[in-house]
Amino acid sequence: MRCRHHLGPELGEPELATSCALDVADLGGASAEEVAELLGVSVGEVRRVEAEALARARTGWQ
Repeated sequence: MRCRHHLGPELGEPELATSCALDVADLGGASAEEVAELLGVSVGEVRRVEAEALARARTGWQ
């Protein structure tokens, strides 16, 4: 069972070089490009999720 901070893919997919969000945070954060590479998504998708998370944080996660 994975912890809730695991960034890894579903079963059967290749493992990530860094599989824990806490490890990424310990590195001092990461650029959108680095996060996209870690997760195997586009930089645009990373920025969209970041913008949505910041908007939700400003409004109290409604």
